[in-house]
Amino acid sequence: MTDTPQSYANHRRRLPIPYALAGLAILAATCIRGYELFKAPGLSASASLLLCCGCLIAWFWIRVGTMTVQDRVIRSEMQARLGRVLGENRRQEFERLTLRQLVGLRFASDAEL
Repeated sequence: MTDTPQSYANHRRRLPIPYALAGLAILAATCIRGYELFKAPGLSASASLLLCCGCLIAWFWIRVGTMTVQDRVIRSEMQARLGRVLGENRRQEFERLTLRQLVGLRFASDAEL
């Protein structure tokens, strides 16, 4: 963990370098296996390409799943905070906020809300 305080400016959805490199390696292996299947069709080449495609799909969905959980946590914590700061009688107003708006409000002080 870094000691840098989190702010809207440094809150980005960037891929960690090892994760991005793994994705590139899986993509390269998939392309190579596809080329091998094209050059010499066979059961082994087909199975190898199928395995690479499965790895590529898993790589993608791991990231999507992680971001989905993070989004749900942000939404939940912001709804609880907005309920505490603004009061439960205004719940319908802040339930209409988009996730992007909630992320932006996440870095606002209670007075700014």
